[in-house]
Amino acid sequence: IELNNDTKMNYELTDPVVVGMVITIMSAKSVTLTTDGKDTKYAIYQGTVKDLLELAQITLGKDDYTKPSLDTQLEADMKVTVYRVEYKTVTETETVKYKTTTIKKSSMNEGTEKVVNEGVNGEDQVTYNVKYVNGKEENRTETERVTVKEPVNKVVNVGTKKVSSGSSTVKSNGETSKNGY
Repeated sequence: IELNNDTKMNYELTDPVVVGMVITIMSAKSVTLTTDGKDTKYAIYQGTVKDLLELAQITLGKDDYTKPSLDTQLEADMKVTVYRVEYKTVTETETVKYKTTTIKKSSMNEGTEKVVNEGVNGEDQVTYNVKYVNGKEENRTETERVTVKEPVNKVVNVGTKKVSSGSSTVKSNGETSKNGY
């Protein structure tokens, strides 16, 4: 048996061999740890993801997590990722669109429109609780909404009066005219 720097034995090579002795030879497993945007390879003989983090001197915050989980046994060529979780309160100004109201007017010709009042958008200040994982937004929850400026609705009058076609028809009363009269 040939041992190299990546193998470990539970006895020294100089120890005498005795009956009933169980000799264990372990090869180091190459494991890749991704944390804070960096990949680092580690050679580790045995243990869990938690043991790997201790070896790498990585501390998890209260909301941080790993994949696979901390109690997972390490295997050769395993990839372990640390996910840093951060919560922030963010307040943004959002536009509130105005609505358009139409009013039918029999005093206006059909097909005509007149803007009585231009619409103006309003504004809300919206506060969110935002969850970031490894610096990227994962989700947000609205926690408060305050109206800063109410929208002003657009008002449009729409004509409904029927327009005559311009040529009128005269209905005969049965009398014939003499000399145009």
